[in-house]
Amino acid sequence: AYTIQNMHKAHYVIMNIECDDQVIKELEGSFKFNDSILRHLLVKTTKAETEPSKLFIANNKESEVKKRDTVKANKEKREKSEKQVTADQTEAVSEEEKPESDTEENSEQPSEITEKEDEKSKE
Repeated sequence: AYTIQNMHKAHYVIMNIECDDQVIKELEGSFKFNDSILRHLLVKTTKAETEPSKLFIANNKESEVKKRDTVKANKEKREKSEKQVTADQTEAVSEEEKPESDTEENSEQPSEITEKEDEKSKE
């Protein structure tokens, strides 16, 4: 943009409206006598423009790309956390197996002792 009345910052507004000539004259008068509106342009067409504007399409494409990136990042985070949970579960299972193997060894020992006691009692 360029400087208008020593103003460097501005907002641009585009409105696509269907109305009669009286409303257009009211809008034009409002724009002329409003100090905050520096420039205005009214374009009258015979056919209504119903297609999305190029600016809207461009912004929509950018937002779709952002959405795709966000979805991809969330998916990667979810997969990473699932892998972590799986690894934690695997560690927990292997820790649970250790006491069971100790229990099996301990359970074998009493049976050996019992067998020895049986032999002693037979003698």
